Amino acid sequence: MLAPHADALRDAYGMEPEAIAAGIQGIADKLRAGMRDAAIKLHEGMEKAAALTEGEATGMAEAIAALGAADSNFAVEMGSALEDLLHGGICNLSRHSGFTQPLLEDLSFEPGGNTEFFTDGNFKGTPLRTLPARIRPGIKLGDSFYSTDGSLIRDSAYRTIQRGLLARIPAYRDNWRFASKISWSALFRRSAAASLVKRPSTRACSIRIRPPARCASAT
Repeated sequence: MLAPHADALRDAYGMEPEAIAAGIQGIADKLRAGMRDAAIKLHEGMEKAAALTEGEATGMAEAIAALGAADSNFAVEMGSALEDLLHGGICNLSRHSGFTQPLLEDLSFEPGGNTEFFTDGNFKGTPLRTLPARIRPGIKLGDSFYSTDGSLIRDSAYRTIQRGLLARIPAYRDNWRFASKISWSALFRRSAAASLVKRPSTRACSIRIRPPARCASAT
């Protein structure tokens, strides 16, 4: 659904719509399976180090250092896996999405940036108000941007990007509406065509309904 706005996305964020879509799915996948992948990567690294200690008077620390010296990527991969597994790295949009700084900023709140959720009134601070993550699914902590729910970033990103892009390029508002309507109409036609093409014809049929059986009278 971002493809019709490719030129505006390049102007606002310096990214192609396909790259943005891939980044959204990438962070959703990382939040779903990142801890498992990190654990597997660490296990593989420890197995390699353990293999070096077998039959040699070499400790684990020395073996790990030797692996790092032999392969410059080893320390980077192990450090990245530890970051993902123990320090919330799987939530780090800056590391795993490939998004540019302007896009990360538009997707994320500053700490305390949303005030409506706790404003006095009915349903204050409850799920019956719009959750802040449905407005902006990320949050900026220090110099990095994070998201803690893959479903929310995937579901909320389109509207968040729309609001951010129109804030940066207000003159594009009417073009966004027009291009989106055309895109939605084309999507409906494609979906309907896929459902109806070459569908076998059905013949009218009648169903006979038997009257309920009479209960036998008691004897």
